[in-house]
Amino acid sequence: MDSLELQKNFHTVYKDFFNTHNIVLSGDGVLTWGADISHGVSALRIKQKLPIKTFCGVNFNTSGKITFRTVFHYSSVENVFKEDKFAVFFKYDVERITLFLQNFLTENGFSGGMEIDFLAETPRGHGFSFSGVISVLLTYLLYIVTGKLDPKVLKGGEFSVDDPIFNELYCSTLNLSHCISLGKSTGASNFTVMIPNTSLPVVYISKKNAINHTDDICTTDNDMKTISSSETAVYKNVITNFLGMDNAANWELPLDYGIIFTGMEYNMFGEIELKKEGAKRENDHLDAFVSDMIRLLPVKDEDRTILSDLLRFDKSEISRKNIDSTNLKILEGFDYLLKNSYNENALNAFINTMKNIGFMSFSYQKENRLFFALQYLFYQYRQFEDEEIGIIPFNTGKIGGSFFFVMKDKRSRTTLQKVLEHLQDDNHIISLDYASWRDGFSSDGVQLRQFITEKIYSDYTKEGNIFFTDSSGMSYFGNYDSVIENEKDCILLDTISGRIYIRGTKLTSKDIHSQNTTIDMMKILLENLGKEVSNTKLPVSTYSQNKNEILGKVVLPLKKLAKEYFGEELSLICSGGITDYYLRLERDESIRIGIIKKIWN
Repeated sequence: MDSLELQKNFHTVYKDFFNTHNIVLSGDGVLTWGADISHGVSALRIKQKLPIKTFCGVNFNTSGKITFRTVFHYSSVENVFKEDKFAVFFKYDVERITLFLQNFLTENGFSGGMEIDFLAETPRGHGFSFSGVISVLLTYLLYIVTGKLDPKVLKGGEFSVDDPIFNELYCSTLNLSHCISLGKSTGASNFTVMIPNTSLPVVYISKKNAINHTDDICTTDNDMKTISSSETAVYKNVITNFLGMDNAANWELPLDYGIIFTGMEYNMFGEIELKKEGAKRENDHLDAFVSDMIRLLPVKDEDRTILSDLLRFDKSEISRKNIDSTNLKILEGFDYLLKNSYNENALNAFINTMKNIGFMSFSYQKENRLFFALQYLFYQYRQFEDEEIGIIPFNTGKIGGSFFFVMKDKRSRTTLQKVLEHLQDDNHIISLDYASWRDGFSSDGVQLRQFITEKIYSDYTKEGNIFFTDSSGMSYFGNYDSVIENEKDCILLDTISGRIYIRGTKLTSKDIHSQNTTIDMMKILLENLGKEVSNTKLPVSTYSQNKNEILGKVVLPLKKLAKEYFGEELSLICSGGITDYYLRLERDESIRIGIIKKIWN
């Protein structure tokens, strides 16, 4: 199900997310064409954006800390949005990601705190490059809040890949991706998420050293190590450019393709580490055998060196070459399809290539019974002899996850539906996460959906035109009645009705003589927390002209009420002479002060 359909069917979920966050960014999910066998191994990748989005929601506070809270994620199996802690998805990475963000913010002069949530139209592990999208969204966030990227520029129109800021952002996303992916990110998904104004597949060829970074970028000091553009990729552009085609606007494949989720769980990093350890043991064992054998041979020392190089065993290098060769076959298939008017031989050859890649994957993983069940049932249910399907297990280097499939355009949709229904009837947790003919494509780059404090609003926030902000830095949009109801643990200044609430109790004129004057004064003090404000900066009134008046009618009554309701002293200080005085409101975590105001009439 694509993003627009989900937003229509789950309007309240999206509205609540937007209305409770100051900043909201979005980025597309990414499909991998071909083998995704060994995480971060292959140099050649073919990627394509899909209309399945992840949203990053952010609120500011004064804590100086980065806090990851919740991931709301759509379950295609149950057709509901679920809620999990961020750590459930990134339990191995939370500390590393947080440290990276803190270091970047500190280096660039941002001392505030942030609370970060995500709304994902698919969870991690379904084959949509979730980690890459998260890396890109967090990097854009860092650049926006530190002033390195003007939010109005991003909102006004996506900048070109030729813009210097695009390249700088792209390199920064790789720094963060290496924190998430154990130094094994090629950067292909990051680039694909970022590139604007195209729905075409992207060809990405990384330099060998770009896929072997270690985790030293996520250091505990503030001298962040960086990746330059020259270190990352030899080539990155849309497939039509790679194939020398000019008609990019009319480019279309005569294929149906999509992603089937199997419902299988996997321990991604645990499996990766086990495979890495196993490969290392195998390499070490063979290297030791070769060394012992060569040592006993009656040859010259220089010949021993030559023999060592010739017989050196490197399983990861063999894996990389195998994967790159299969991806080259896919590119060759694209080229043949496009330049031979989509003839039947070209179609069959392309699907056969995808089949072979699927079977090849089992040299790297345990056999998957659902893979064979899908193949068998497809040919049992097909209505026409020329129906064909190519299936590739996704996340095969991680065990479990999803299947990528390719079929002839409009030929086998009914057959596939019967296969899925058969498996569901057999109690398999299985769903069609993405279908090209149903969900379409996306040409979006990263989008700034809203930034309330910069007066950038989404359609969702315009539905609830009440804006709330407080002394801790939190802010959000909402319905008037719900804000009044929910904000009962603070001093609430209601600029709409001119009333003050303390712990949900509406004050009367007996409590504070002029609530409007108090609200106007407190608004100015909140904007200048910790600073002295001259009475000449206060709204003109009889109170502002005389220190005794402001003390007797506003300051002391408010301090008395705060003590009564919170058991704490409100840090509101009045100093100076009778007609020339100063007010100062100190930061105080024990008494929160909130303001609500109406943005639109």
